[in-house]
Formats: sequence, structure tokens, C-alpha cells
Amino acid sequence: TPRNHLAAIDTNGNIQDWNPNADNDVYSLLVVNGKVYIGGLFTSVSGIPRGGFALIDTQGTLLNQ
Repeated sequence: TPRNHLAAIDTNGNIQDWNPNADNDVYSLLVVNGKVYIGGLFTSVSGIPRGGFALIDTQGTLLNQ
């Protein structure tokens, strides 16, 4: 299952549907209260411009920050 720079894998090793689609490397990730904060060299997530920082929900939807 192709994923671009970011994926969710369950405890059995199965890739989940979650697919935010970052366009370059993700170096940091923090999950707080069902929100995923990512940082890295990417310039867009899900085709929407983001300058190296993004906030995503656990369904894979990019959130306003």
C-alpha cells in the first residue's frame, strides 16, 4: 500500500487507511488529544501548502493551524 512519507500502522503491522500525503520527509510527529502534529521538509500535505509544519486529525484530514 503506497504512502508518501507518513503512514499509520496498527499493532499487527497492517497499514491503515490514514494517508495525509506529505510531499517530502517528515522528521517529527506528536499525537495529542486525537491530533497529529508533524514537522519536516515537506511543503504541502494533501496538496495544501504547509511550510514544514502541519496538524492532522486521526482520520487523515488536514486541519487549520
